[in-house]
Amino acid sequence: MMKLIVLVCLFFAASEAGKGDTANSLGQAIRALDKALVYLWKNIYRVNLDAVIGSRMVDGQLSVLLNRIKSGELTVDSKVEEQLKNLRDAAALVSTFGDAVIEHVDPEYYDMIGVLSAPQFWRIEEPSRDFSGPQTIANPEGVMHEYQSDECVSELLGTKDDGPVCSISDDCWKLMTEPGFGQYSLSHQLFYLQIGLQYGCDDSMEEKAIEFRTEHPYNLITSLCYAMWNESKSIARLGFPKDWRDLFMEQIALCGMMGFRQFTNDEWLRTILSWQLAPGCFGLEPGEKLVHHFEKRQERQLPERCLAHRTGVGVAALAQFVRYMIEYLQ
Repeated sequence: MMKLIVLVCLFFAASEAGKGDTANSLGQAIRALDKALVYLWKNIYRVNLDAVIGSRMVDGQLSVLLNRIKSGELTVDSKVEEQLKNLRDAAALVSTFGDAVIEHVDPEYYDMIGVLSAPQFWRIEEPSRDFSGPQTIANPEGVMHEYQSDECVSELLGTKDDGPVCSISDDCWKLMTEPGFGQYSLSHQLFYLQIGLQYGCDDSMEEKAIEFRTEHPYNLITSLCYAMWNESKSIARLGFPKDWRDLFMEQIALCGMMGFRQFTNDEWLRTILSWQLAPGCFGLEPGEKLVHHFEKRQERQLPERCLAHRTGVGVAALAQFVRYMIEYLQ
């Protein structure tokens, strides 16, 4: 009996120690996110649309988190709640001003997909879950160009040739649901499905799924995120090569929003925090050169070796770590 009591005491002590470590990590993630948003604000006239979409994802995800706290579903102390509100407001400010800048300097591109940076667009609320059962693993031989993704997204948004909202051509559905893609092309597929669901195109997507005998959009998302999780683990095993750090954070951001908490762990958070440069951004490290992946979304170099897209996915990924650490601390 005494041994059982000792084991129980040790279990609870270890649990409390683990939660203490998580609370410290939460504080680090909050400070890192704040620093990155300050950098984006200071360079608001230089950012591109991808950076603004990243800050809008932070705005949307923290808004969902704060609503869960307000409803009593989650509990945090008043200091953390105030920090989250400040971060949400900062992300909204960066997004709103950045949106106006992009509309002015790149009106054609903004007209095509600018709605993706609209308020509330990224208020995705999916329950936390783990992968279960057999899933498809991507064969990363297929490559999708960014312009192909943008064309298909503009169809959904009704901005391509002033077409109707939620238009889905056969070619786009095949491209966006076809197996065999990996890396950034895989992200384009997931991004497309997320946009369709957020824009209210559920019925159109389900009709296409029936017509082409593909999985339901939500099941497709699970399969895509499982493939991305395997890629993330591969990137980690390879020691996080510099060329794939941007992709790694993008995968955490996109799949984290869909509830897949396996993308967040303390080791990966510490690694991402180590990539944050002194100005607060994510960008080029000493000796690293900007490599353009033609299948990747737009990148732009900012002052102090910072990168717009990398900082955008960096803040979006940090928001997911904040969410899941708060859930773990309950």
